[in-house]
Amino acid sequence: GINANNLLNATINPDFSTVESDSSQLSVNTNFSLFYEEKRAFFLDNSEYLSSDFNLVYTRNIADPDYGAKITGRIDKHSYGVFTTKDTETNILLPGNLESSLVTLDKESNSSALRYRYDYDKDLTIGTIATIRSADDYHNYVFGIDARYRISESNSIKTQILNSDTLYSDELLSIATLPKTLTQNTDNTFSDQAFKLNFNHDSEYWLLDLEHQTI
Repeated sequence: GINANNLLNATINPDFSTVESDSSQLSVNTNFSLFYEEKRAFFLDNSEYLSSDFNLVYTRNIADPDYGAKITGRIDKHSYGVFTTKDTETNILLPGNLESSLVTLDKESNSSALRYRYDYDKDLTIGTIATIRSADDYHNYVFGIDARYRISESNSIKTQILNSDTLYSDELLSIATLPKTLTQNTDNTFSDQAFKLNFNHDSEYWLLDLEHQTI
């Protein structure tokens, strides 16, 4: 603990054998990979500082890191969270509309995430988030901005906009099923956007929640 509001975590060659290993096999009852809850203290400590409206930071894909460092905290109106790890292998979840698959590459990768939020006042907050994964012939970068505004005691609105940039090797492209609407460049890179808008009304007698998202 740097002080009451800021925490530094660091680990070298951690032994995560006390946590059950994730199975790359899909459940016999579903074609889609399961969401595994994080149980490792290094990733759990102050993990709320890395959260946003879209659930972007999925640390269970980080399997066997050589080292990791994380710093989280709050200074006045500013809150932040940053972590980086070097993993000895690269696990990539390839999603599809009919099934998904987990591919493990026998190569090192670097995974990082950064989250910053500024509380202008009790009604308005503005934030940014970025996630970075890179290995030989592979990378995935996601960057986004978000905001929340409380219109009144009962009404609030929040939004988030994301942009992704991804590089797949020829091996990954032969496995992945990319959406037909996705534009693939000649260098095996592609990008896309995501957007979410939410309105919430919460008063004494009734609750209304309206949301639109496109991914």
